[in-house]
Amino acid sequence: MCHVDDLLIAAGDRELEALERGLSAMFPISVWEKDHFEYTGSVIKQTNEHIEVSQKSYVNARLETVDIPKEVCPEDPADQVTRQDNMSTIGALSWLSSQTRPDLQAGVSLAQRRQKCPSYQDVKDTNRLVRMAQAGNEGCGGPQ
Repeated sequence: MCHVDDLLIAAGDRELEALERGLSAMFPISVWEKDHFEYTGSVIKQTNEHIEVSQKSYVNARLETVDIPKEVCPEDPADQVTRQDNMSTIGALSWLSSQTRPDLQAGVSLAQRRQKCPSYQDVKDTNRLVRMAQAGNEGCGGPQ
C-alpha cells in the first residue's frame, strides 16, 4: 500500500529483505520501520503470527460528539455551528470507516447524505456513530 511518501509492505522475511534491497537501490530510503510503527494515522504491530492495526490514537484525538443545544426539537434543522461541527465529525468518521472500521460505513454513508441540512436527530445519529467508534476502540483484538 502506498500513501504520499509512505510505503507499507507485508511479506515474509525472505521476500521482505529482497524488496528492501531492490527499493533501496532505486529510492533514498534511509530507515525501514518494522514490527511496530505508525502509518497514516494507524499503529501497526506485526509478529510472526499476525498483523494488528489500531487507530486508537486517531479515535481518541479526533473523534468527539457534537454538542447539541438543550431543549431543541429533534426534527428542527440544526443551527450553523452544529451543522459545521457535524460535517467535521462525519469527515473524521468517513476516513476511519474507510481505513479500518467497515462496521461504521453504512451509518457514515447515511450521515453524509444528510450532512448538508441535518436535523438535530441527524446530529444525534452522528453522535451515536462516534460512540460506536469509541466503544470499538477499547482493548486488543477487537475492531480498532
